[in-house]
Amino acid sequence: MKSEKEDTVGSLEEERRRLYSSRKKIERPEAHLSRSPAPSTPHRWDNDDKVKTKKVPHKHVRFALGFFWSAIGFFIIALGIATYLFLSGGRSVSVNHVSVAIKGPTTIAGGDTVALSISVTNNNPTAIQDTTLSLVFPTGTRRSTDVTQSVTHDDEAFGVIAPGASVERTVRVVLFGGQGDTIKIPATLQFKTHGSNAVFVKHTSYALSVISTPLSVSVEAPTETVSGQVFSFTANVRSNATKPISNVGLNIGYPTGFIPTKTSLTPTGTLFSLGTLSPGQTVTVRISGKLTGQDGELRVFRFSVGTANGADTSIALSYMTQTAEVNIMQPFLATTLSINGKTSGPTIVSAGETAHISLSWKNTLSVPIDNALIEVKLSGAPFNQNIQVVGGQYQSATQTIVFSRDSDPSFASLAPGAQGVGSFTITPQSTSTEAIGTNQTITMTVSVSGQRLGQDNVAQAISSTVSKKIKISTALSLNSYALYSTGGVANSGPVPPVANQATTYTIMWSVHNTTNDVAGATIIANLPTYVQFVGVVSPRDNSLSYDNGAHTVTWNIGNLSAGESRTGSFQVSFIPSTSQHGSEPVLVNKPVFSGFDRFAQVHITANTNVITTNMSHDPKYSSVSGSGMVQ
Repeated sequence: MKSEKEDTVGSLEEERRRLYSSRKKIERPEAHLSRSPAPSTPHRWDNDDKVKTKKVPHKHVRFALGFFWSAIGFFIIALGIATYLFLSGGRSVSVNHVSVAIKGPTTIAGGDTVALSISVTNNNPTAIQDTTLSLVFPTGTRRSTDVTQSVTHDDEAFGVIAPGASVERTVRVVLFGGQGDTIKIPATLQFKTHGSNAVFVKHTSYALSVISTPLSVSVEAPTETVSGQVFSFTANVRSNATKPISNVGLNIGYPTGFIPTKTSLTPTGTLFSLGTLSPGQTVTVRISGKLTGQDGELRVFRFSVGTANGADTSIALSYMTQTAEVNIMQPFLATTLSINGKTSGPTIVSAGETAHISLSWKNTLSVPIDNALIEVKLSGAPFNQNIQVVGGQYQSATQTIVFSRDSDPSFASLAPGAQGVGSFTITPQSTSTEAIGTNQTITMTVSVSGQRLGQDNVAQAISSTVSKKIKISTALSLNSYALYSTGGVANSGPVPPVANQATTYTIMWSVHNTTNDVAGATIIANLPTYVQFVGVVSPRDNSLSYDNGAHTVTWNIGNLSAGESRTGSFQVSFIPSTSQHGSEPVLVNKPVFSGFDRFAQVHITANTNVITTNMSHDPKYSSVSGSGMVQ
C-alpha cells in the first residue's frame, strides 16, 4: 500500500506524462471531476469569499453630504454678515462720507486774485487722519503775494478730522486766461484711518469763466496769401483795466518762412514795447511782410500781450494770447475782396449800414482759362435783399452773386494775365437781438472755377475757394427828453416857463444795446451856462455825476449786455431870459453815448438831439401846445 505522499507524487507524475505525451490523447473525465470531494483547502477560500462579498459602507456619499451641508451653512452665515454690513453701511469708512466744498467766484477777469474757500467735512463714524487736499492750477497761474512767481499746485494739510467735524482753508492765487475761457481746477483729497495703511482718495474740481482780461489783443489778418506776395495784418492791444498799466508789451511769434518788411512800431526782436496804457486805451501795431512756402501749407502767427521787465525782450507776465492761421495758396485765378476799401482783416459794419464791396480778379496762369466762373456765396446774419451788382448777377434763391460769361463775355476765355473788377453792395438788417441773436457775422465765400489745357493738351477743370467775414457791430440807441409832471421827482415853477422865473425839469436818458456786449458804456453831455444842475434822480450808485467846472453831466454805465436797456435821470433848473421869449430854449446839449464792442473789437458811438423845454414825452403836457415856449 502506497503512502499518501507517494500516492500524491505518483498521480502528479502520471498526469504530467499524459499531459506532455504526443501519442496519447488526453481524456477529461468530467464525471469524475464533478464528483471529486472538495479538498480541505477550500475552507480557507470560503473565509476569503466572505470577506470579499461583505458590503462596505458608503463613506464617499456621507462625506459629500457633509460637505454640502457645511457649504450651505457657510453661505447662510456669509449672507447674513453681508446683509448686516449693507444695512449698517453708515458705520463703515467711505470717501462718500467725506464732502469737499470749494466756493469762490464763478466769473473773473484775467489777472484777478481769486480766493477759494475750501471746506472738508467728515461724516464717517470714525476720525480720518493725514488728510490732505491737492489743487492743480492751469499754466500761467501766479502767487497772490508775488505775481512774478508761478505756481502749479497747492497742497493743503488738514490733519485729523473728527467724526462730524469740518475744517476750512482759503487759497489765494492769480489766474489768467483769454476772454471766454473756462478754467478748471482739479482737486484730490487723500486720507487714512487709525490702524490702517489704506489710502482713501476722492476727486472733485472747480470751474470758473474768464469774462475779461486787463489787457486784450485782437488780430486782423488774412486767412490765406500767395507765396512771396506782400500782405499785411494788424494787432490791436487794449487796456480793460481801471488803472494805467505800465511796461505793456506785444510779442509776435512769426512762423517759418515769414519775413517782415514794414512795421508801424520799431520792435526789439519780436517784442513791441507799447509803454503805459490808460484805461480803455487801444494801441494798434501794423505789420507787412512776405510768407513763402508750398501751396496748401498752413502757418500760424502767435500774439501775446502782457508786461515786460524793463529792457527785457520777452513778456514777463502774459495776460492773453491770440493766434492767426494763414494758408499759403497759389490761385490760378487770383481774386481780391475789398470791403469799404479794406482788403485785410475782418471788416466791421454796423446794422443798417451799407457795405460797398469790390471784387477784382486776375489769371495767374500762363495759359488761358476757359468758361471762368466766380461765385460769391453770402451767409450768416440777415441782410437786405436789395443788393446792387455791377458786372454780375445776384441770385436771391441761393443768395449768390455770380460773375460769368453771361454778364461779362471775357469770362468765356480769360487770357494769361487778364484781369477785371466787379462790385456789389450789402446791408445788414437792423433788428432786435431776439430776431437775429448776438455776435453776428456775414460770411462771403468766393468760389472760382474754370478750365485750362494741361501739358497733354487735355482740358482740366480747376477750382479754388476763399472766404471773408464781415462782423456786425452792435447798434446803440439813446433817447433823451425832458419831463415835468413825472420822472420820479417833484418839479416846480411855471409851465410854460416865464422869463426871470425858475422852472425845474427832469432830464431822462434811456439807452438800449442790441446785438453785442458793450464795455465802458458812457453818456456825456454839456449843460448851457444858463442851466443849473440840481441833483441826481437815478441811479443812486454814484455812476451819474456832474462836473461843475466843465458844466458836464457824465453817466458811467459800465458793461451793457446785448439786448439790455438802462435808464438814468437828473434834475435841472432853468431861469429864462426875456431874450428867449417865444422860443423853446435848450436844456441839455447833444449827449454822446459811447462804448467798446467786445465782439467787433471797435469803439461805437450814438448821438441824439438836444433836449429843450418842449415836453413831447410828458403825459400831461405833450398835447398842450406851447407848453415849452417861454412866456
